[in-house]
Amino acid sequence: MSTLEMATIEREPDNQRPAAVDWQSILPPQLLERAAQAVEGVCGELMEYHNEPHETDGSTLLGLLNDHALLLAFAGAALGSPSYQEFADRLVDRAIDLLPAVADKPWLYGGYSALALTVDQTERWRRATQQPYPAPEELEDPNEEVDRALVELLDQSSWEWSYDLISGLAGIGTYCATRMERETARTALQLTVSHLDRLSVSTLQGITWHTSPKLLPPWQSEAMPNGFYNLGVAHGVPGLLPVLGQAVRYGIATELAQRLLEGAVSWVLSCRQPGSEPGLSFPYWVYGDEGNSSSRVAWCYGDPGVAASLLWSARLLGRSDWEEEALMILRECAQCPVAASGVNDPGLCHGAAGLAHIFNRAFQATQDGLFHEAALRWFEQTLEMRRPEVRFGGFFAYEPFDRLSAAEHSASENPYRENSSFLGGASGVALALLGGISRQVPDWDCRLLLSVPPSSR
Repeated sequence: MSTLEMATIEREPDNQRPAAVDWQSILPPQLLERAAQAVEGVCGELMEYHNEPHETDGSTLLGLLNDHALLLAFAGAALGSPSYQEFADRLVDRAIDLLPAVADKPWLYGGYSALALTVDQTERWRRATQQPYPAPEELEDPNEEVDRALVELLDQSSWEWSYDLISGLAGIGTYCATRMERETARTALQLTVSHLDRLSVSTLQGITWHTSPKLLPPWQSEAMPNGFYNLGVAHGVPGLLPVLGQAVRYGIATELAQRLLEGAVSWVLSCRQPGSEPGLSFPYWVYGDEGNSSSRVAWCYGDPGVAASLLWSARLLGRSDWEEEALMILRECAQCPVAASGVNDPGLCHGAAGLAHIFNRAFQATQDGLFHEAALRWFEQTLEMRRPEVRFGGFFAYEPFDRLSAAEHSASENPYRENSSFLGGASGVALALLGGISRQVPDWDCRLLLSVPPSSR
């Protein structure tokens, strides 16, 4: 059976499973066929890749195993493909064997929280096909040791690492928030909120968090020796909003988390630059009394990611004022022409698939036709970017020469490079395409803080 046929199967409801959430397959037939072929190509080439020998260091290989397992596990659930699910299990087992390589990295990206979340979600997707559906407390918890390690790490009076989503407190909190039925995870999230409180900075505009120069790469620390305040979802204050919102929603340090969240929302919204082009009103960061004037239309930095993070926070707390603000910003982003967006590749982080998925989430949450049109436009752009000579389904990462090492630069004059990862490469692109193809809720996107619940039509 082809990927396209599997994607369009109507599955019978099962009263013993959790209630289905109303997620729509939005792609029209022509785009649906192209997207299904692309997903099939990515999955097939990833499986071929792992049947070959590779000389890669442990932490790098673990990251690839995790990213590829995440795609194959979700594709298996979304498309009803046991072969994808079985291959994902093999990759997870290999990744677990490499955990000592990241024992000192608890992060959501490139650390052991990343693999723990993939293990957890893979198990949940598998359980959803079982009859009767087993309750979480009836099952052995493969991540109990991870949760305990996080509590031990967090149970200290200070925090010397980042607060961000990629390699800091926001990422740890995001993992913990998916496991609120586990008491140890609740404790870890409470400790995360406590650290965020200690690191917070109160201003006239609200509450924010400072990025120390010691946590910056050399080019940034040289330009901003006193550090700055980051406005990107990946590395900055907007990445804290849904984490704090989930703490409030699940009754974790409720008063403290709500105070921090309300202050953070006020500060983030105060940073919008008036008179900006549609979709470009939030700068990368603020240093001194000024914001960096540059911006982009992307998930990692820029209006789409900030607005999506705010929208999920609004839904978590039932704040209609925040939701109106978030939707207004997203509607402006939806009207930004592709040519003016600065998008150079198809990836989730700052590419076409990331925007397609954000607008798909916005449409599923609101049924607003403007978001539907924007999602289709960016899905089509994603597929138009396929380059047949690039491995892993033809989806590349754009890496300008100034970001490459001398060896990489001399090896190739082509800035379009193969990349199979979740955030910047083919695995993430295929996951976004599955969000347009299938009726499976793409809850893998909690890693991007995009899991705004679909509306009930």
